[in-house]
Amino acid sequence: MYKKPFMKNCLLLFILPLFFLGCSKDEAVNGQKVSSIKFKIDGMSVIVGDEFTLIIDHNPAKSAVPAYRWRSSDSAVLNVSPTGDIIALTVGTAVISAVTSDGLKTESKIIVYPVK
Repeated sequence: MYKKPFMKNCLLLFILPLFFLGCSKDEAVNGQKVSSIKFKIDGMSVIVGDEFTLIIDHNPAKSAVPAYRWRSSDSAVLNVSPTGDIIALTVGTAVISAVTSDGLKTESKIIVYPVK
């Protein structure tokens, strides 16, 4: 019966976990971790029925794009999906926020007007 060498088994025990472990989405790339985030547009007006996505700038720009948790201050006015897609549902005002797992946060106030 053939037995695998002990060193080969040990090597697999050390390398295999490294394959499954990796950088999380918020980890640094090229040694740079995200230090700030900000919506490209700070405040805007839309009309009922508009669908859009707010773009986020992050610094340093060469760092990995972090994962965001999205939130609307009034989901009856603006509904935001987990991927940041926004739909204006009714007249009113709401604040859309995006937060990283590290607690970095950006907000934008959006006013929804009726269709004319």
